[in-house]
Amino acid sequence: MRVLTLLVLIVMLAACTLSESNVPTATPGLMGSVDIVYPPDGTTVYAEALSLRGTAQGLAGNTFTVEVVGVDDEIIARSSVTVTDGQWAVELPHGYGGEPMEVSIYALPSDVDLTSDLRYDVGTVVLAGLSYRPEGTFGSITSPAVGDSVGGEYILVTGTASGLFEGTLLLGLYDPDGIEISRTVLTIEDQYYNLVPWSAELPTNSYTGVAEIRAFYEQASDGKPVIIASIQVTVTQEAG
Repeated sequence: MRVLTLLVLIVMLAACTLSESNVPTATPGLMGSVDIVYPPDGTTVYAEALSLRGTAQGLAGNTFTVEVVGVDDEIIARSSVTVTDGQWAVELPHGYGGEPMEVSIYALPSDVDLTSDLRYDVGTVVLAGLSYRPEGTFGSITSPAVGDSVGGEYILVTGTASGLFEGTLLLGLYDPDGIEISRTVLTIEDQYYNLVPWSAELPTNSYTGVAEIRAFYEQASDGKPVIIASIQVTVTQEAG
């Protein structure tokens, strides 16, 4: 009986030891929070410096670190950032002049190792040398697609733009005769050289039928509209 009892105790101790060894080590939590507000994901940065801004709360010493990381985890730019009244902003010269390359922006604690996976927030942009930027003002409408049926009170329109004077983009809805149904004005931040995503709600004003969505700007010299992108859609009473 004593031998049997001893064997049971040995098995139980071994099971407890095995169970404890399989418990994962807890990852230390992050103190506070950081949000990267600008640039929006998908921005193509042709400028020589990357402008970043955002919000932060509850950080030790009101500081954190931002990194711009390329392929093979190459650190392209890195800087310490100070938070003031919950806001932060930093200009990061990146020194990159090559072909368009997707990079990640990491906001991470100031005291962690460069290889740490502790990150408050992550953004994704494309870096490209200024020589790869098309000349002039240009952009696109990325949604809706050509020929889509859209409707409701508003049409959600997304796209990109670069080279706008004072960042002002006009978005209009037009009937087949070119008569304007509605218009909205967008201000796109920090985008003269960069290609920046945008989105807007364009009123339908109860119109139905074939229509054209135009993204354009007005020339400063004479106010003449210059279309940078347009698509044809069918507007219905209900959203498509």
